[in-house]
Amino acid sequence: MTSPRIEQFKKLVEIEPSEITFFGLGRACMDEGYFEEAAEAFRKAIELKPDYTAVYLLLGESLQHLNRPEEAMQVYEQGVQVGERTRDEIPKHKMEKRLKRLKKGGASSSEPQEEQTDLDRVHFLAPKDDQRPQ
Repeated sequence: MTSPRIEQFKKLVEIEPSEITFFGLGRACMDEGYFEEAAEAFRKAIELKPDYTAVYLLLGESLQHLNRPEEAMQVYEQGVQVGERTRDEIPKHKMEKRLKRLKKGGASSSEPQEEQTDLDRVHFLAPKDDQRPQ
């Protein structure tokens, strides 16, 4: 069973399918541990806006959580190229670091291991259930 937050984003996607609503759905799914659903939502966001650099970062992270490091590396490589074109340095730099770690093939390569930044804490459109005003 999915959370009310995920259900809200699913409704938003039905009403207005955009890269922002798919990003929000993907982020909500990631926060709840639904990494396959997150990856699907992030792929749809990329279809709608191929130069949305931050989505590549989160798609790659979802794939790492699904223990699909080869796929994650491909996504990160694409994301780095997009970041170079768009000059979106923060996600580009994070993807470069993750690529380097994955190419080393260390024991931790199937799960992203980085400090949390503002990008990781951003929630679009709907707050988590425990952050809603009463």
